[in-house]
Amino acid sequence: MKQFFKFAFASALGVFIASVLVISISIVVVIAALSQVESKTFTLKPKSVLHLKLDGQIVERAEDNPFGEILADYKSQSQGLDDILDAIDKAEKNENIKGVFLEFEGSNGGLASYEEIRDRLKEFKKSKKFVTAYS
Repeated sequence: MKQFFKFAFASALGVFIASVLVISISIVVVIAALSQVESKTFTLKPKSVLHLKLDGQIVERAEDNPFGEILADYKSQSQGLDDILDAIDKAEKNENIKGVFLEFEGSNGGLASYEEIRDRLKEFKKSKKFVTAYS
């Protein structure tokens, strides 16, 4: 009976130590991942060009997943139509941006999405800035 309690206590202690180690490592990994996802500020140089790379699926609204870049393949991620249109609007209002360069790489979106992007680019051109597309 003495041996039983000795092995039971040793097993329980081992499970406890392993649990503490796994939880500690998980916390460190999550903190490291979140620190990598933070947006970094930068200054926009004069005569810059907005480079819109349309690849993957274009959806109405992209999901806000901080672990998406870490866990998913980059090509399988979707782009939000609202983000694309917002970027074009900001580029139109920013004096440092002189134009938009569109690059299509197997983009998968609906006709309505492409019409929205086209209409927004037409408005963008009214501000006397250029639009160039490459496929």
